[in-house]
Amino acid sequence: MTDKVAILGTGLVGSAWAIVFARAGRTVSLFDAEAVQAEQALTRVAGNMRELFGYGLIDDADAALARMTVADSLADALDGAAYAQESVFERADVKTEFYAKIDQVAGADVVIGSSSSGIPASVFTEGLACAP
Repeated sequence: MTDKVAILGTGLVGSAWAIVFARAGRTVSLFDAEAVQAEQALTRVAGNMRELFGYGLIDDADAALARMTVADSLADALDGAAYAQESVFERADVKTEFYAKIDQVAGADVVIGSSSSGIPASVFTEGLACAP
């Protein structure tokens, strides 16, 4: 089984998930529909990890950062991933459109989690192969 995690959506929430998984020793692939956002997220995550290191909250920021890469496409991010954490904008239409794209490229064995805080997953996954 692979240790790769795909972070799909790299705003503040997605960036926080990237830190959690990288600190846990996972290989992390960052993807955002806006490529510049994913690159900025990597920079933001690096700063956050150095700050956590400075407070003694993590042991090896550099090792965790070395496990993170930016994917060129959604398919690349999901390729070989055991788990994907979706963290796109909290709007049903945005999530519905994004999950339709995930459904087209994710392998059947990829576990997909959502950072949705108020929209039931059934709203944006209805009719998809990845639906619960």
